[in-house]
Amino acid sequence: MLLSDILMLNGYQSKRLRNWRLTCGAFGLALLIGMGGVQTLFASGTEKKTGLKLVASNSFIGELCEALVGDDADIRVLMPRGLNPHSYQPSPRDLAAIKDADRVFIIGGIGDLGKQIEDAFQDLDHVILVPIVGYDYVDELIMNHGEHGGFNQHLWFSPQRMMAGIQIIAASLSDANPERSEIYTVRENEYLRRLSLLDAQVRESLMDLEEEDKRLVVDHPFLDYYARDYGFEIVGHIVDSDSDHAEPSAREISELVNLLKEDDIKAIFISDSAGKAMRSLVEAVVFESGRDIRIVELLAGSLAPIGRRGSNYFDFITYNTELIVGALGGE
Repeated sequence: MLLSDILMLNGYQSKRLRNWRLTCGAFGLALLIGMGGVQTLFASGTEKKTGLKLVASNSFIGELCEALVGDDADIRVLMPRGLNPHSYQPSPRDLAAIKDADRVFIIGGIGDLGKQIEDAFQDLDHVILVPIVGYDYVDELIMNHGEHGGFNQHLWFSPQRMMAGIQIIAASLSDANPERSEIYTVRENEYLRRLSLLDAQVRESLMDLEEEDKRLVVDHPFLDYYARDYGFEIVGHIVDSDSDHAEPSAREISELVNLLKEDDIKAIFISDSAGKAMRSLVEAVVFESGRDIRIVELLAGSLAPIGRRGSNYFDFITYNTELIVGALGGE
């Protein structure tokens, strides 16, 4: 099927892999953290029945919360594992939990969760934006371009930003429950140590990539923070929007096809939440380029379900890095 046919079908009219594995054993498949014995068992509506009532916007922030509180808090994660965050709609129970919580931790901006969530946060002083509040990271946020605007929400692709995140959450929890402040600090420092080790291991694993191979084409800008931290260049998108639900213009598609024809692009990386229309479009773009370009699916919008690769944050980064190095290293 030609690119033009795919565009019409989906409604887009006119418009050297080293043998490496980042060490996961140190983290454990269940991500056992220090004194907390933490298990990252998150799903929408999953709650424990003691202590503070916490709400986390997604599984990444949920994991940070549980790494700190262990079994000493009820944690509700709004967006379950495997859900495309761009498809999230709050349930009445979500809205009730937000208002009843001691702390609500949101990665990025409130408005990105939809108007109902934004309205639910009116006049609430227990909503904490992670990892922005209390830290001067505004200049480090990656902005989207074109008509979509706003800043890029995919902060979890940066272990460094997650370091900022757990510090913000720990400070907020200590304020809410001073009696357990020392425990939170111990667990925070342990998690920071593991994040620092993860960051160093990612950098080491990328050393065998040639600089000319560190060029990325993606379905939408979900790897921007990862690219900034680890020296990649994003040279093309299918859609230049924070959402993989956005529609590309004919001009954008034409420019991308020309890029693939002219440059030695080895792979296009798509998010695991990409729908059929996006996948068909990526396949069509590759076909139109006339080149043998791999299409590689990465975990993107959430941690993977329990029991699969990427089910905790450390393996999320590890697994995606393995896939990226494998595709760009030509093995």
